[in-house]
Amino acid sequence: MKELARRLREVPVADAVGLAGLGMLLVGVAVTVEALIEAARSTPNASLLDWYDRLGLGLWEFRIEHTVWFTAGLLVLWWALSRGADLSGWATHAGRLAGGLAVGYALVGAAMVIASTAIALRGGVGSGPAEVTFSTRERTLVWLLQVVTGLGAGLTWALVAARLPDDVAPPPPDPDENEEPEPSPPPEPDRPAEAPPPPVIQAPVARIANASRPTYPIADPEPRALPADATPMQRAHEIFQQRLAYSPRREEARRLVEQIGQAERAGRAEEARDLVERLSRL
Repeated sequence: MKELARRLREVPVADAVGLAGLGMLLVGVAVTVEALIEAARSTPNASLLDWYDRLGLGLWEFRIEHTVWFTAGLLVLWWALSRGADLSGWATHAGRLAGGLAVGYALVGAAMVIASTAIALRGGVGSGPAEVTFSTRERTLVWLLQVVTGLGAGLTWALVAARLPDDVAPPPPDPDENEEPEPSPPPEPDRPAEAPPPPVIQAPVARIANASRPTYPIADPEPRALPADATPMQRAHEIFQQRLAYSPRREEARRLVEQIGQAERAGRAEEARDLVERLSRL
């Protein structure tokens, strides 16, 4: 018992309310069926009538207050489902069951209004020795009661049936779970192969007589002229090799050359030219 009580306490509030509403709904169906049977038997000699006269008499004698259990359970289940009750994975089936029963009850309310109107206009049910008649005052009062309660309850059931969720939304994702990786960008279209950069010509190195001292390269006094259609990458290589390969800022220059190559491969020509100008100012 303690284990059962512990498990019941762990059930979410929406699920607990939904299960209670489902139980009230089923009890209400049983009470309504029993009330319809008793209403058909309440009049003496009703068994001698035809089946359709017995049905009309049962609807005439039926009172809507016998559906209180069903209506209360329907509203409670509606509230629970709208708050995200899962019902151990049966929430969708429970919603469809409740919606179907609500539609059926709405049809019963409409049938009660039609049968009560027909009996009130005829003044009774059946014919011959088994005929059941009602006084004018009784017909008027009962007809008003049946029409008002039948229409009111039928509209309520139809409204709840239309608002019951057909499907339950999935639970929100756990914030602790890893987020899905962003989709990778589409591959770039194939472009014609670029001309290889001109070969790097090492400048002659002047050595000092003393071999124990470090040697330093001597820059080419006359820079080579590039063709007019040289790409930004070719210009960057030329600038780097002529002035910045042995400069204290060679690491910064090397990063700029890499950025120029990335911009050129991505098709951002304007950005590549701006980076070349920046490289030339180092």
